[in-house]
Parts: sequence; C-alpha cells; structure tokens
Amino acid sequence: MKKTFALILALAAVLLARTAPFAAEPAEPPKPATDKPAEQTPEDKAFTAFTASLRLNPKSRPAQNAPAAEREKFYREFFHARLADADKFLAEFPNGAHARAIKLIAASLHLQLHQLGDKDARAKCVAIVNDILAAKIKDQNAFQAHMLMLNLVENATEAAERIEAVAASFPDHEALPDLRAHLASKYMTEGNADAARKICNSIIEKNPDSNAAGRARATLAKLDIVGKPLELSFTAVDGKKVDIKDYKGKVVLVDFWATWCGPCIAELPNVLKTYEKFRAKGFEIIGVSLDQRKEPLEAFIAEKKMDWPQHCDGKGWENEVSRKFGIDSIPATFLVDKEGKVARLDLCGEALEKAVEELLKK
Repeated sequence: MKKTFALILALAAVLLARTAPFAAEPAEPPKPATDKPAEQTPEDKAFTAFTASLRLNPKSRPAQNAPAAEREKFYREFFHARLADADKFLAEFPNGAHARAIKLIAASLHLQLHQLGDKDARAKCVAIVNDILAAKIKDQNAFQAHMLMLNLVENATEAAERIEAVAASFPDHEALPDLRAHLASKYMTEGNADAARKICNSIIEKNPDSNAAGRARATLAKLDIVGKPLELSFTAVDGKKVDIKDYKGKVVLVDFWATWCGPCIAELPNVLKTYEKFRAKGFEIIGVSLDQRKEPLEAFIAEKKMDWPQHCDGKGWENEVSRKFGIDSIPATFLVDKEGKVARLDLCGEALEKAVEELLKK
C-alpha cells in the first residue's frame, strides 16, 4: 500500500471520471455550444452530492500523531457514513445512470473496512462486485470490480483465474502487464520461483520499457536474494544497535510496514499471534517502519505491544533500509532462516505461521 486511507477518495475520483466502455463507438461531432447549461436531473444532483461527501476536509482528519485507535475509529465512521449515503442513493435510483459507479464505490469502501479488520466487510464487497459483473457490461466499472477482487484473492491460482477473466473481457487493456506482474509477486510469495520468473521474463520480453517490466525486474531482484545471507544492521528507535547476524540460530521476520498502511494494520493481529506462538521457540521480528514521524510510531508500537526492534529514519518511502532492498509496496516481508539466509518473501496470514513453524523445525 502506497497511500493512506485517502486512497478510497482517489479511487472514487477515478471511478467517477471514467465510466465509459473501453470499446466505445467513435465520438459524435460536438454539439453547438448553448448559453444555457444542461439541467441536472434529480439523480445527477444526488450523485454530485454523494461525490462531494467523499472529499474529506484535511482539517477534519485526525492529526498524523493521533493514536492509531482514534484514526481507525474516524475512518471507520467515515466509511460507514458514506455507505449509508450509497444505500440511500441506490434505494432512490436503483437502475439509474450512476448506479453502477455508486455500487463500485460502495464495494471499495467495504474493501477498506475489510482491511481495517471488519469481519463482514469482505463478504459485502464480494457480493457487490458479483452484482456488478453479473450485468456483463464491459465498462470501466466492471474492470475496477475485477481489481477489487484481486485485493481479496487468497492465492496465486485464484489471482491467475481473475486476471484471465479480465483478459477475456478486456484483451487489449493497458493494465494487463501490470496485473501479470502482480501475479508474479503472488507466485513469489508462495515460494513458486519458477512460475514467478517465467511471468517476469515474459513481461520484460514483451513490454521492456513498461512500468510492469520495472516491477518484474524488482521481483526478479527479490527472488535473487532467496537462499542468500541477509545483510541488515541499524540503530533502532529506542537507541539500541540491531544486527541480524546476532540472530543466527533463530528464525527472523523482517517486516516492512507503517502505521498509516491499512493492509499492514489488518495483518498485524496475525503477526502478533505468530510472534506469541513461536517466540519461545526461537522466532523473532525486526520491523522497518516507513513512518515519517517517530513519536506516533512509538505510541503505536507501545499500544499494540510490538516488543521487537524498529527501524525508522523518518524518510517515508525514501527509508534507507527499504530502498536498499527495493521495497516499493507494503506490507513486505523477508523470512530469514536459522543460518541467516532469506527463505521466503512477503508472507502473510496462515502462510506466515506455517512457514515459521517449518523453519523452526529444521
């Protein structure tokens, strides 16, 4: 994740600005200008009001150094309020011209709530996406609906199936190379290096100068460190010196994250659970935070009882450690074995717990 919870607002802007089918008919000649602007319908007015409600006044947001619980509470309430507005709109204009765009925004709001840990949000997001796709309309709303589902897939096989569905509906879409680069990352996470390399090499061969090719090269670079010793040393936020060489004989998770990263916070309970379960058996964590201020970070780690060293130089995405390893999205992780070599990459959920348990047995 590269943005804060404001991601949803930016997404909404994109969705609302691009609702035409990809395979649109040639545009009609422009109509003569008139002095009188077109009159808005009641639905247009409601739609305008809804989109305006998505724009947060910066002054209304919690301060950057506010406690994490306060910020989470604020955004949860904001998302739920906008979902109530979306329900009201759809009740009044269920088959309106803007209904699909409103549904898509509602699905994205549920996705954000899912990333914040709301238990029923995932199912609601999926239900709305399936409703959008059931219409079999090949417009930008359908494409973005597929994108939302890609955030919810649980493994590379599911991701491959979703991307093939996108390719079937939008065979010439410019985003397909990026989606396949995403798929390569999924295979990498699951430890299927061969599949990841095959996809990356194909992307680089077919689209050598694309952003997707850059991402593919980054994935290949990550794969190259698997099986090799990890060099990592720094002074933690508490002033203590940290050198991963001192952890030899233990399994170590190097976790790249930030307090403002929704997916990172959603994954944290699992990280804490794995830490508590295996700490006594030789499992440790080293955090690399991309926060720009140490004070809110320190408050957060104290609140969440994250009892492991943290690196934070206040440079955000320019963090020296993350740049060293080419980290361009978070959460990102390196799982290091007892010999100090990188064993697995970007694990989360049950896969993390399973991999830690396996490495501790070796």
